[in-house]
Amino acid sequence: MSKTSKKATSTAKSTPVAKTSSRKGMTYAKLSQDQKRAIIASRKRRGDGAVVAAKLGVTTTYVSNVVTGRTENTRVVNQMYDMVRGRKVTA
Repeated sequence: MSKTSKKATSTAKSTPVAKTSSRKGMTYAKLSQDQKRAIIASRKRRGDGAVVAAKLGVTTTYVSNVVTGRTENTRVVNQMYDMVRGRKVTA
């Protein structure tokens, strides 16, 4: 007799995450824009918005609106995420 196994499925649906492979063959999940915004909000420091605005040639108000979710712009979110990626969470 052969055993058939059923895969356990969770009832909670989460946001679909794209899987990507790195050079070493390991896969990692890409973060969505909302996930990046949450990380940015917990790790940003005073003056980060001004630095990103100067790099990208936009206003600090626009950067603030993108980070809070009022406006969508992947360039701003990715630049801000790259800035705060290695930091610890601030209180």
